[in-house]
This record gives sequence, C-alpha cells and structure tokens, in this order.
Amino acid sequence: MEKVSFSFSEIAKLVETNDAQIIQLNTYKDGTSGNFYITLRINKAEISDIVATFQRYEYQIKYYFGEELYENELRSNYDHLMNYLNI
Repeated sequence: MEKVSFSFSEIAKLVETNDAQIIQLNTYKDGTSGNFYITLRINKAEISDIVATFQRYEYQIKYYFGEELYENELRSNYDHLMNYLNI
C-alpha cells in the first residue's frame, strides 16, 4: 500500500468486524520500491475470514499464517479415512 493511504483505524475496524483484536502492528517502508508494509499480529488462530475481508477491501496480502478452517477440516477428514481403511 502507499503510505498516504495507511489508516490504523480502518485496519483495526476490518479486524474487529471479524471478532478479533490487533495485538501488535509493525510498519516498514521499503526504500528501493517505496512500498509500505504492515505486519499484524491478531489474537485469533483462525484467520481465513480476516484475510478474505482484507482482500475484499483490495489490500494486498503478501504472507499470512495461522490455522485455516479448511486445512483443519481436510486433516480431520483424512484422519477419518485412514482410520476407516485400517479397520
């Protein structure tokens, strides 16, 4: 994002609409490209809704990690299949 379009209140609002809170926020400006990076730490492990919200508001997500509901469900289904095949 551009530095002039950075708004902490808008970012906090987007996070809080997904029943989460910002624990830590860091900013970094790349001198060569001029890009402005924001790093968020959020109090939720399930972040797929928050990522989708940021993408809906046209924020570019460079990297994220956390528990994904889809991955958890996929892992659970896989474990059930393996248990069934072992029977």
